Amino acid sequence: MSLLVNACIVVTGVTAAMWAACRFRLLPKKVMRGWFIAVLICNVLVMAIVSFFFDKLRLLGVPYWFTKILNTYVCRITFGAVVRFNPHVRIHMDDESWKTWSEVPRRSCVVLNHTSFWDAFLFVGISPWQYIYNAKTLMKDSLKKLPVFGSIFDRVGHFPVYFKSDEDGNFSVDKERQAPVAEAVKKHLEEGGRICLFPEGAVNKKPRKLLPFRRGTFGTIMEHRLPVYYFVTAGNEDTWPYS
Repeated sequence: MSLLVNACIVVTGVTAAMWAACRFRLLPKKVMRGWFIAVLICNVLVMAIVSFFFDKLRLLGVPYWFTKILNTYVCRITFGAVVRFNPHVRIHMDDESWKTWSEVPRRSCVVLNHTSFWDAFLFVGISPWQYIYNAKTLMKDSLKKLPVFGSIFDRVGHFPVYFKSDEDGNFSVDKERQAPVAEAVKKHLEEGGRICLFPEGAVNKKPRKLLPFRRGTFGTIMEHRLPVYYFVTAGNEDTWPYS
């Protein structure tokens, strides 16, 4: 037991020292980037393990809607930890924008620009708790094949998009496979759910200029007459470059 306690003290001390050093940017850039990656990996592994066991609660009769909420909060906590344990990544958001975000109603849509994989971590990691629990997105089905990270998508209840091809810029959808997904989205919204969409459809490699918006994004918005809110970020591509 004493060994475990000593290990916890050491880990806590190292974490606190690294947080302080990163907060004041006292370390070389490569060291801080290494810390960023280490924090990211640790939290993604925690997310994957905890969400796996929460998902298995369904075998005990726990309803899927409840395990989805549990796993959404697991993502909120772990993504939030990635944000907060990397204080060298400065985040600025004005009070008025935060107030608006906190009051986004149920059955609504938030539209985001997409410049980096950091977009998702930042958005989920700082989302108001009362917002994120029933917010879902539509995402390329092939992303579920990603190791460790991909498994979380079904556990939180995100909706797949079945493209005919994985080729960049090809957004043709398999309409037959997508039809039941559209019904699931409709049910989610009718029950007061929220959706979050990236209308560019892919990571923008040249973020100073928006990519053309995909028609399907606004088809969903118009079909369900959703109020639209915008979450626009700048500089995420510097935190986590696309390449």
